[in-house]
Amino acid sequence: MSSLRVQVATYNYNLRGLSSAPDFTPWLVPTLSAKSAAYVSGSNPLEGRPAPDIYAVGFQELLPLDVAFSSGAAAGQDAIASTDTAIRRAIRPQSAVTRSDGKYPPGGGPEDYALVARIQLVSIVLFVYARERSDSPGAKSIAQRVKEVRSATVGTGLLGLMGNKGAVGVRVVLEGAKRETDDEVLTFVCAHLAAHDHQVARRNRDWRNIVSRLVFTPSSLHALPPQQVVPVRSGGGAPNTEELKRQYEESKKGAGNKGLAALDGKEHGIYDSTHLFVFGDLNYRIAFNSAPAPHLARKGGEGEKLKKADVKRKVQQADWRTLAAYDQLLIERHHPSGARVFHGLTEPPLASAGFGPTYKYKIDKKKSAEELAKEKGEGVLSGKRVPGWTDRILWASVGAEEEEMHGVEVELYRSVMSYTISDHKPVTTLLRLPASRGTLLSRHAPYAIDASWRSKALVGRTLDGALGIVWRALVTAGAGNVVAGALEAVVVLLLAVWYLGNGGGDAGWWIPSLRA
Repeated sequence: MSSLRVQVATYNYNLRGLSSAPDFTPWLVPTLSAKSAAYVSGSNPLEGRPAPDIYAVGFQELLPLDVAFSSGAAAGQDAIASTDTAIRRAIRPQSAVTRSDGKYPPGGGPEDYALVARIQLVSIVLFVYARERSDSPGAKSIAQRVKEVRSATVGTGLLGLMGNKGAVGVRVVLEGAKRETDDEVLTFVCAHLAAHDHQVARRNRDWRNIVSRLVFTPSSLHALPPQQVVPVRSGGGAPNTEELKRQYEESKKGAGNKGLAALDGKEHGIYDSTHLFVFGDLNYRIAFNSAPAPHLARKGGEGEKLKKADVKRKVQQADWRTLAAYDQLLIERHHPSGARVFHGLTEPPLASAGFGPTYKYKIDKKKSAEELAKEKGEGVLSGKRVPGWTDRILWASVGAEEEEMHGVEVELYRSVMSYTISDHKPVTTLLRLPASRGTLLSRHAPYAIDASWRSKALVGRTLDGALGIVWRALVTAGAGNVVAGALEAVVVLLLAVWYLGNGGGDAGWWIPSLRA
C-alpha cells in the first residue's frame, strides 16, 4: 500500500461565491468525534489524523453566472481568491482539529499546502493542493515531488459546447517516493452535468464529451509549486538544521521554475492516469417507475418499480438503503448491457454510506449568505425537485481494478449536512492509494479523443465570452437585476424603432425601407 493519501471534496455552492465563505473545517477536516467508525479508521485520537498529502477541492455554481461568464471580472477573481484563502485557513490546523484534546502533537504544528493548480470554467472551479511538510528527514515533501502540472476544460452546456455545464481537470505527475519507484499520474476532474431527473441520457452524453474532449496538452502547463523550506523536526521536536540547509539549497536550484517544459509532447486524456478522480454535481437522481440496480435489488424484488409516494415515505423513514437501489447513476453504471457511464470507476457503496440524498434542500431566500452560513441543522428536503445523491466522488486506480475499491482504502466518506448555504450538501472522502505499478488506466478509456476537440473548445469559449458581455451589460442596466436590465433593453429598442420609423435621425429612412 502506498503512503499517498488524497482527500477529494465537492460542493455545489448555489452561486454564493461573492459572499463571505463559511468555515470549511467541518467539510475539509472532519473531526474524530463522529459516531461512524469510518471517521476514525487508521487514526489515533491522541495523535490526530495524519494530514492528507493532496487536497482536491471542487465547486460547482461557485459564482453568479453574470460574473462567471465574464471570466476576467475582478469580482469573480476576488471571490475565487477568497475561496482559496478560506480553504487554506480550514486545512492548516489539521492535526490539532483531529486530536481529541485540540492540541498539536509533539513536533507537529500547522500544515502548509502549496496551490498546485486552480482552474475555472464559468462557475466550475477546482483547487488542487500539495502538502509542504515532510514527515521523514531527507525525504521530499509531496509538493517537492510534483514534476508536471497540466490543466484542461470542456463545456458541455448550451449547444453542447458552453461552460454553464462541463468539467475542469488537473493532471499532476508525481515523482516516485523512492528512486526505485515509478512516477504516479493523478488526474482530478470536477464536473457539473445536465440537470433534471429525466435527463439521464443527456448526462451520459456529457460524460462522453468529457472523456473525448477534456485533453491535457503540453501547452497547458502550470508552474510547479514553489519549493518551500519546511522544518523537519528531529525526534526531540527541535528543528533539524542540517535538513533545513539542504532544503534551502534545493529551493534555490528550483527558483522561478527555470526551463519549465513538458515531460512529453503528447496530448493526454483523463484515463492516461495512475489514479483518476471524477467528482462534482453529477445530477443523477432517484429513479421513478424504474427497476432497481440489479446488484442492489432485494431478493424477489428485481422488477419492483418505485413510485413518487414511496420516495417521500422512504425519505421520512431515512431508508437510504432502499432508495440507493434506485439511484440513476448506479442503474446506469450497472446496466445489464454494460456500463453506460463512468466506465471502470468505483465509489463507496451508497447503500451503506450513512447519509441521505445531498439534493434538494430548502433554503430561506430571504436570508443572506452570511446569515445562512451561521445556521445549524441538517435542513429539509424540498418537494419541488426529485431528490438524489447528486454530489458524488468516483475513482479508478491501476493495480487492483478487479477489487471493488480498486485497492484504495477509504478512510473517510461523508456528506456534511450542517451546511445550509446551498440547496446541495457538500461531500468529501479521504483515500489511501495503492502503490503505483508503472502502468496507466489508458486501456479502460471508453471513447477516443475527439479529433475536433480544439475547434469545439474555441467555439465554446467564444460563446461564453459573448454571453458574458451581454449578461453583464443587462445586469448593469438593471442596477444588478438581469430581468430589469432585459426589460429596459426591450423598452429602449421599441422606442428606437418608433423614433426611426417616424423619420427621426439620419437613419430614419431605414425602417420604412424594410416595410416596402
